Amino acid sequence: MKFINKISALLCLLSVVMFTSCDQQNEGEIYKNATGSASGLTFTSSSLSAVTVTADSPYAYIDLLRANGDVAESGEVEMTVSVGNNILADLLKVDGYVFEEGQTKTTIKIDASALEVGLKVNVSLKLNADNSELAVTETSFAISKDYSWEPLGTGLWSDGLICTLFQVQAGEQWEVEVEKAIGFDVYRVVNAYGLGVCPWVAEGEVTVDPCYITIDAIDPNAVFVSEASMGIDWGSGEFYVGSVFGQLSTSPSYTLGTKTGNEIDLGDLYVGMGADNGPYLAKPCKLVLPE
Repeated sequence: MKFINKISALLCLLSVVMFTSCDQQNEGEIYKNATGSASGLTFTSSSLSAVTVTADSPYAYIDLLRANGDVAESGEVEMTVSVGNNILADLLKVDGYVFEEGQTKTTIKIDASALEVGLKVNVSLKLNADNSELAVTETSFAISKDYSWEPLGTGLWSDGLICTLFQVQAGEQWEVEVEKAIGFDVYRVVNAYGLGVCPWVAEGEVTVDPCYITIDAIDPNAVFVSEASMGIDWGSGEFYVGSVFGQLSTSPSYTLGTKTGNEIDLGDLYVGMGADNGPYLAKPCKLVLPE
């Protein structure tokens, strides 16, 4: 075992040396053709991983590198924001870049304060500066926004979903853990139909864990549930739930929910299983929030 460990350590060391050497060689290729007084600005890649910001911290930071850090440097960045083929001007804001003397890495700050929670946009950034022919001067990635959540405590769930599809008692109640979006009257129920939570769920039937049903009660007279998985499958497809109005219909005959004190009536919901079973208009479903 000691011999194997020594060999592994030696191989790791050789890998690091070779990688470092290769990286330095590529870096030289990227920057050696920089024109004029350019410092060799480059993004780390032409395609970056998706970024999720939160409602209470709606900022994204993108790395920017340069090869020559001899002097301080600053400049502007061109940004395009889109959803599909639609350009969304002024939805996001981007700061220029600033390098202090001796600094070869900095970040570009993007302000997504105006981005709606749940909306995903495509972002392209472009450097307007002289650079090497091989530098990455344009990059793209997706940005979306989510809430920041905190535990609220134990609430009481009244079922109107399972009883719509199966012959069980309507209004059956059990305790559920509830989280709240920081700064918003938005709640989510954690594993409302999870194993050990819902009395009708058996081992092997859970498909999503943790599973969340999100309840938007910002307007207490128009409580809305975005379509969500219920996290279980009884052989006919995964259960799902959502508010009828705004998702399946715009008819005012389908009402949204209401919040009175710590009690939420979820209004007209639909429920189904997989692609071939539903959606069906659900029976009344309620949540009592923790005191």
